[in-house]
Amino acid sequence: PLRSSPRMSIMISAIGVSYLLHNLATYLFTALPKSYPEIPFLKKIFQFGDRDNRCLAPENTNDFTLSFTVSSNADANICRGKDAAIWIANGVLHGTFGGCKIQAPLEDGSHHITFVRYKNKMVRLFMDRQLVDSAYAPEAAPQIATDDLASSAANFSVADGSTPFEELMDLKAVLSGSRKFKRKRK
Repeated sequence: PLRSSPRMSIMISAIGVSYLLHNLATYLFTALPKSYPEIPFLKKIFQFGDRDNRCLAPENTNDFTLSFTVSSNADANICRGKDAAIWIANGVLHGTFGGCKIQAPLEDGSHHITFVRYKNKMVRLFMDRQLVDSAYAPEAAPQIATDDLASSAANFSVADGSTPFEELMDLKAVLSGSRKFKRKRK
């Protein structure tokens, strides 16, 4: 029927048929993503030699977890040491750790704050068990003195070693915000 019609009609019909085929395939096979089967051979990690070199962090880099509670977003010095400083200015929480700078806006009210420095010199800032910022500076000092840090902030503590991400995040809150959409078949 379209053999003797104008070229534009043929193109519009072809687009319409492609929409029809696409929607028909979506209806028949569902729009849910399908994963490939796992191949155990490709998941296995082979290590040659006696050292695992997947994450190369300098041996002399220290990691730590620093946490405290703030009750307002008023300007204040939380702590200041030889290599690290934390302060609030104009409603923004600032932290600097051996040259690595991190900051995040601070709402008024009480908040539990946690800074974590990892062996690769990355710093993450958690506020009320939510990740709000992270920073990385390759030129940051490998060793940061934490023994001289003191503060009048409530629940101030410094622990050697970086606290695992899963322990700091409120995973239930993160996952409750995600929804899975499923198509109902008739």
